[in-house]
Amino acid sequence: MFLVLFVWQRSRSTALQIEAERDVAELLAESGRDEHPAIRTADVMALRDLCGIDADRDAWQDKVTEFAERLGMAEQMLDLGGMVPLAPEGPVAERVVALAVRDMTGDEIAVCRFLVLRERFAEPAGTH
Repeated sequence: MFLVLFVWQRSRSTALQIEAERDVAELLAESGRDEHPAIRTADVMALRDLCGIDADRDAWQDKVTEFAERLGMAEQMLDLGGMVPLAPEGPVAERVVALAVRDMTGDEIAVCRFLVLRERFAEPAGTH
């Protein structure tokens, strides 16, 4: 019985479904870097969760574009726009990303979920 429930639970995992879309996420991240160079594949995968696993690719792309815009605005809020390039990692990058997602959603729980998923998706598949 445990095995059946375990298999059922894994088949419904949105994180695993998003992980299966990594190739598409990499393409969307690449196009998103045209808008903002700090966008990572892990960001795009976490955005997939934010817009919903049932959303179509256009809605996902729209979320990536919005995120890129909000990253730029968050940098300016932290007085980093143009003066200090945003490193893809580190405490300043985390703060900018959190501000951008908070601006997109207005929901602290969604921000926390986004950051947790972003960290999870940044790890190679199979290590979590």
